[in-house]
Amino acid sequence: MAFKVLGIKLSDVKDLIRLHVNLKRERLGLLSYQANGVYHLGFYFSPVIKEISAVFTYVEKEEKPSQILAYSISGEDDDVINGYVDSPQYANIPVAFLNKSPHIFIDPGDVELSYDVVPVEDIMSLVSIALSTHIESAMIPFIWYDEKHESYVLNVEASSDDEEAMVIFTYGKEKYLGRYVEVNYKEYNVEFVSKIRDISKRYIIVIRVEELPFFKFKVKKS
Repeated sequence: MAFKVLGIKLSDVKDLIRLHVNLKRERLGLLSYQANGVYHLGFYFSPVIKEISAVFTYVEKEEKPSQILAYSISGEDDDVINGYVDSPQYANIPVAFLNKSPHIFIDPGDVELSYDVVPVEDIMSLVSIALSTHIESAMIPFIWYDEKHESYVLNVEASSDDEEAMVIFTYGKEKYLGRYVEVNYKEYNVEFVSKIRDISKRYIIVIRVEELPFFKFKVKKS
């Protein structure tokens, strides 16, 4: 029996790989299967609530993915190469091919949760929250960029022993400006950049999503 997952469809394979390497570190590996005439390529990570088994972040591809995807970890570029690259500057990520999907996507509208959407005044505020609340498995904190709503988004679990809850911080409407946010606390500003330029500074990864499912959750009545 397939298990239920919350699907988050990313905008580009580079966003998928960047998030995967950031969360999984040495435990790299993606899954691929066919669905509705296309290939899903993605990976699981921790659920946002107990009602679902996991979050499955994925992209859709018209052609079957390569058995190995190599990703540059040097910080100089954002290349994803089909096939093995014999270089310490690349992470080689194997792809497991499945005959069918092991999961089913839950309808976000069926998820009942206590949550609140909280706009922030500026991107620095969103970044500050991300730096102080990011999940421990992430090497670098990350935020989402929701393309449909043109908004930067950070979801933070706010559960207790008695109730599951989430706070969704948003900053928009803004265009997508870059793959990373470089933080300068000394001058209290941020800059969107295409790569990590200075290891002495703090960074946030920006992951593009077609549309986040969180906004479709049903608000749980008290």
